[in-house]
Amino acid sequence: MKMAPERVYVNSNVRDYVGQTAVRLGPVVYCAEEADNGPGLHLLRLPRSSRLTLTEGFAGYAAVEAEGSRICPKNGRLYGTDPADDSEPVLIRLVPYCVWGNRGKGEMRVFLYEGCV
Repeated sequence: MKMAPERVYVNSNVRDYVGQTAVRLGPVVYCAEEADNGPGLHLLRLPRSSRLTLTEGFAGYAAVEAEGSRICPKNGRLYGTDPADDSEPVLIRLVPYCVWGNRGKGEMRVFLYEGCV
C-alpha cells in the first residue's frame, strides 16, 4: 500500500502549537534532529507550499525531505528597532520519531513553524 507523507495540525486551542505543523507517513510521526539540520531547530520554517519527499533514511526507515528556510539573526542584540533576522533556504530532513537520538546528543523537534521560504 503506497503512502505519502502529510502534514498534521493541532487544534488552534492548543496555543503552544498554533502556526506549526508536524509530518507523518501513515501512522509514523516524523521529527527534525540536530544531526541532520544543525542546532537551533526552532529557527526552521516549513512552508505549506513545500513538497514532502520520501528519501533514503537509516535503520531501515525512510526519511522525509522538504525545502524550507532557517531564520538567521543579523546581529547579536537582544532588542532593536530594525528587523533583527534574515532567512536562508535550507533542505529540512525529518526522520521517524521512533529512531531519533541514535546518532549522538542533540535537539529534536516534532512540530515546525510554517512560514515563507
